[in-house]
Amino acid sequence: MSNVIPFASKKQQLQKRLLSIIKDLQEIYGGLDIATDGVSKLETIAQDIEEDYNIILRKYIDEVGAENVELGYLEYTTDIEAIFKNGEILLKYKYNPKQLTLFPDGEDL
Repeated sequence: MSNVIPFASKKQQLQKRLLSIIKDLQEIYGGLDIATDGVSKLETIAQDIEEDYNIILRKYIDEVGAENVELGYLEYTTDIEAIFKNGEILLKYKYNPKQLTLFPDGEDL
């Protein structure tokens, strides 16, 4: 007697490929969800640190004067714009309502 091995039909072959791709896509989408969540958390952390940086930079500018601020310090600020005009550097503060607190908690005068 001979054993006859049936070949998978075209439909079954396509279904098998589709299921394999679905599995791959589920893994990829899961990874994208994790990455997106991580990016969102890092953006929130960066915004909090930027706000602290902006407050400290404003205090520094008040201490040394706008004309004496090292340009490298302006690279990370999100609320001060450096304007180069007629050989001078002017600092323009952007509106940031979170920075308008006159006496933040725990802040000494």
